Amino acid sequence: MTACGECAEFVIDNPELWWTYELSGSKNQPLYTVSAKLKLNGKVLDEQSKKIGLRTIELNRERDKYGRNFQFILNGVPLFIKGSNYIPADSFITRFDKQKLDYMLDAVQFSNMNMIRVWGGGYYESDEFYNACDERGILVWQDFQFACQAYPFFDDAFLENVKREVEYNVKRLCNHPSLAVWNGNNEIEDMHSAWMYMTKYVDWTEKFFYHILEAEIRKYDKSTPYTPTSPVGEKHNYGVGSDNVGDTHLWAVWHGLKPMNYYRKRMTRFCSEFGFESLPDMKSIDIFAEHKGNYSLNDKVFNAHQKCANGNDKMVYYVASRFNLPKNFKDMVYLSQVTQNECIADATEHWRRNKGRCNGSMYWQLNDCWGVCSWSSIDYYGNYKALQYGARHFNAPVSVSIENTEEYIKLFVLNDLKEKQDVHDYLLDMSYYDHLYDQSNFFDYLKYQIIIQDIHHLKKIHLVDEGIENLLKKVIFDTNSYEELVNSLTSKRYTKTRIQRMLLHILMNNTKDEIKNCFPIDYIHVLKMNQKGQKYLKTIKKTCSYHIITNL
Repeated sequence: MTACGECAEFVIDNPELWWTYELSGSKNQPLYTVSAKLKLNGKVLDEQSKKIGLRTIELNRERDKYGRNFQFILNGVPLFIKGSNYIPADSFITRFDKQKLDYMLDAVQFSNMNMIRVWGGGYYESDEFYNACDERGILVWQDFQFACQAYPFFDDAFLENVKREVEYNVKRLCNHPSLAVWNGNNEIEDMHSAWMYMTKYVDWTEKFFYHILEAEIRKYDKSTPYTPTSPVGEKHNYGVGSDNVGDTHLWAVWHGLKPMNYYRKRMTRFCSEFGFESLPDMKSIDIFAEHKGNYSLNDKVFNAHQKCANGNDKMVYYVASRFNLPKNFKDMVYLSQVTQNECIADATEHWRRNKGRCNGSMYWQLNDCWGVCSWSSIDYYGNYKALQYGARHFNAPVSVSIENTEEYIKLFVLNDLKEKQDVHDYLLDMSYYDHLYDQSNFFDYLKYQIIIQDIHHLKKIHLVDEGIENLLKKVIFDTNSYEELVNSLTSKRYTKTRIQRMLLHILMNNTKDEIKNCFPIDYIHVLKMNQKGQKYLKTIKKTCSYHIITNL
């Protein structure tokens, strides 16, 4: 103990670092118990014990070539955050017990999330919640409980009460290794444009969240990162919602009725909120709605259990943009969930493909507090929607992602683990797909480019026609263009289909540098695709991603 009695130093032999479960590869993270006793003349006056984890957590807000970063760094390792927003688990808090907590956090881990955000429009969670996140290796983004409205921080009595709230919760939570960031509020600054006659509230919002609150936090917590608001810009009322600084809440899809793939236009540094509604499971609907054999979204019960303005109409709008509208209500339930999953998956994969510039994707929302039509991936009764299952795949630490446009297709191998990975021993049988499309012209415009993120080899890819591989390799070195290659080999009775199949094999079986050194540049251009080609690659993706992930 120091002379002033404020701190003590001790040594832990062979310490183990606390990681997220994704990076540790373990379901349970190492925790240490720290105990302290206060004695006077040999008598214990007070004692305290806490479990801690050994880790460093940073929020990188430095400037870079894109603007200003928003990147979490755990033990020196930059993270891509994959998670969701957590709202109160029940309208009546006491009904959310340990069994339900374990079920929800099991779902978080099932879906390969490494962070959940405790939203500022609810309440501070229980000690059991944070203890469980510590043990499981789940990071927590903690909002202070201020959201979506003006607060009278200029009132002295109110401000003092808020300071006591801050002191209590910071002292209670600051030692949890799962705590990744304190966030001042949810969307208050984003709403200032509507407060032109509330200048006093606007001024005090800046004073409190940019000056007073962090100073109060630092009295009790010297190290946990702090951000004044979400979304956050360059400074107060400047750059809020911009892609090049801070985090964003993106609602042009859904509320703004933008196309589902709109997110590909947004190179946000970190998306901490975006969402898409769907209907809950039929079993859940039968609980909160009187079963009549055939429901309709126009029923009063669905309007009562829908708290988004025109939410049911928006579900119909987006389902109709992807599918023919079904006749049966249960099919509408299914298609609404499929559409929701496709939208969130497309956005998340886009941001993961741009890791380093984009550093996080947290969809709205994980759960519900009552039986309702909402943005959640788990309904109030615990039933997984398609999104919860889909998140397991699009959040997988090592996965395949395809970026497809009208002009090209790019195949990415994504890796969020600490170490580089070898991806190997999977089967790609191209002959299976040959009968699906017109071989006479498809391979004339099918070429591949493999874009590798932290994966240094794709190897041992087996195809049906390996017999011509060596010949194809030899001919490649003797030709200068794709046309010469085709002419040379077709004279040896090999079809364009088989030629391109083996070219694909070689491109996928070498590193980027090896391809550049060995192949004429004509062979590795990104392919301009038509609709038929895009369908072909979607089919390949389903097979490739499955075999890659399951055979690591």
